This record gives sequence, C-alpha cells and structure tokens, in this order.
Amino acid sequence: MAVTIFVWDMFKYQPGEGIGVGHASMFVHGEKGTIYISFWPSAHTLKAGWSSPGVVHFMNGDKKADGQPSWASKTISTLDEGAIIAWWSKIQSNPLIDYVNKKPIQVSGAAHASPGAMYSILLNQCAITVVRALMVGADKDTRVKIMKWLQANMGSTPLLIHVPTVTPQDVRELVEAVF
Repeated sequence: MAVTIFVWDMFKYQPGEGIGVGHASMFVHGEKGTIYISFWPSAHTLKAGWSSPGVVHFMNGDKKADGQPSWASKTISTLDEGAIIAWWSKIQSNPLIDYVNKKPIQVSGAAHASPGAMYSILLNQCAITVVRALMVGADKDTRVKIMKWLQANMGSTPLLIHVPTVTPQDVRELVEAVF
C-alpha cells in the first residue's frame, strides 16, 4: 500500500480566484480502503479572520479550487496507512473513498469535518495536517527525522515569535528530505 503527497505552489495566480497561498494534501491507499486528506478554511474563515470549522476536500475539489498540483511525491510505502486512516477518521466523518458508487464530484465541505476540526492559518491548516498525518504513520526513527527537519526549518514571525507554521513548500521540502 502507499501514500502520495501533493503540493500546489504558493502565491500562484488562479484566473478568477486571485493569488493563492498554496496547498498540501495526501492520498493514502491502505489495506482497508483509500482516503484523501485535504483541509481547507471554510468561507467564514476567509471572511472573518483566524479560525473556524475546517472544510475537507477531495482531489477534484482541490483541482477545482487551485488547478493541477505543481508537485507530487514519489510513492511512499514505509508509513502505517491504517494508522493514518484511523487518525483521519476522527477528523473527517466517513473518509473512505467509495470507488463502486462514484459521484462526479465527491461531496466535501464543513458537513464532513468532525465537530471541533477547527482551521487556523497558523496552527491547523492543510500543510500542518499533512505533517501530522506523516507523524501518525511514521515509525519512531522517521518521526525523529521529521521533528529534526521541522526544528531546523520552521520560521518565526517579524516580531521574533517562533510559531509552528508549516507551509506547502515546507511539506514538499520535508518529504524530499526525509522520504
């Protein structure tokens, strides 16, 4: 079974949408099913500011919002896909993709995010969600490598306050460095 990470470039212009902040997502194919991890702010967050219930997307929703991903990882087969699926099931209700009963556009939105799955631009967004999924599925040695990479590569604000912000570009660089 396998995992693939997708990244959309930061600050890329999308016709009709403006300049995006980038995006990161994860496709997980495990023994007990397949999931797609993608965590977005709700429309309320975009209008009001810092945090609100998150919205889950499927790949077709991500492509509709941001176009084709600019990067995809090599297939990663060293993660515990079952652990990642179990973890994501706590965030997205009924996350398994049903290939038998396909729909043209998989249903997405806040209705599929579990209560309490709050989006925050600094603390709980798409890139951080992908890193958390990697941590959940990684063995102890790989978790240590991920943590060391994060400690060496995470930034700070202009006020010199160290914040746990991970960008889509960080996800790409982390995956290339660790996997």
